[in-house]
Amino acid sequence: MTSNPPTRAYQAFSLPEGPNKSHYIDYSNDLPIPKQAAKKRYKEVIKAQMESAFCDDCHTRSVVVHEREGTRVCKNCGDVKEFSMIDESAEWRNMGTEKSVMDRTGGNLNPHLENYGVESNITGTNAEESFMKNANKRFVTTTDRNIKAGNMIMKRFSSQLNLTKACFDMAMDLYSASEKKNILRGKSYEAKLTACIYMACKIVGRPRDLRDLLSVLRVKRRDVTKCYKLIARSMPSAQVNTNYEEKVSALCRNLSITDYIEKACRQCVDIIRERELLTGKNPNTIAGVAIYIVTKDSPCPQSFGQIAEAAGLSEVTIRKSLRYVEKITKELIPKWFLPYIKS
Repeated sequence: MTSNPPTRAYQAFSLPEGPNKSHYIDYSNDLPIPKQAAKKRYKEVIKAQMESAFCDDCHTRSVVVHEREGTRVCKNCGDVKEFSMIDESAEWRNMGTEKSVMDRTGGNLNPHLENYGVESNITGTNAEESFMKNANKRFVTTTDRNIKAGNMIMKRFSSQLNLTKACFDMAMDLYSASEKKNILRGKSYEAKLTACIYMACKIVGRPRDLRDLLSVLRVKRRDVTKCYKLIARSMPSAQVNTNYEEKVSALCRNLSITDYIEKACRQCVDIIRERELLTGKNPNTIAGVAIYIVTKDSPCPQSFGQIAEAAGLSEVTIRKSLRYVEKITKELIPKWFLPYIKS
């Protein structure tokens, strides 16, 4: 005799004791079947979208989400419904060839910092978290700590000076290399970074006047000059290859100076550069100072005004630069040219 099927939702299965014994489990209070759940969820999503798109001020469905800014704004009246929204969707990761594509991968990687700037900050107040924080700090080297601190100051300097990204990157490259070689030990962050910025601007073809940098960044000229000399001495490849001979020859042609005086001027420039007397000065300024020193007591002397006009500079610029070498002018003149000087 067959029994009627149960009225409620039961599932029957046979127990191992015997084929005639069965046990029923009640599934009537469980969740709906997948199709019904999906349909209900779809209705909830549509309802939420319609409610989020409705503007209470202008009574239109013109509210849109600006994903880049993280805001929800009405296109009709301009009212901002929500801001500082966080995107909770899946985030793309840069793998392999996609490393150069920085879309939806968080902040840009910083090659100058340890682990490219991707780090874990341990916070907390209890003893265990404090111990982990101190242990994490011990593994950070002094060089990495200095580069990280310099990167923060460099961003502030870059904002004050309106530096281009190329200048900023080049300055950080110079600073990172100098810190890794430990050639600027004991110097202040401001002096080191100012020297790197000054050199980087010259390398990328956008030179800045050192006086402008000093006035904006509030750094002593003496400290910056020392740092600049140390960087230029230890990293010759970072220096700008300026042809000083062409500068001197061009000025001598404009001033109608004879060949033997021009030769003496070129050698005077070489002596000034070897002694690093006018480091950081404009090449035209150095050439103008050398021409004035050589021709001052020569048969064809040149005045400050003539040299400044030919070099495209002001007389004050040449006079101020001459102060650094006026006490040793006789040492800067080639020995073979001394007989041509008026006693």
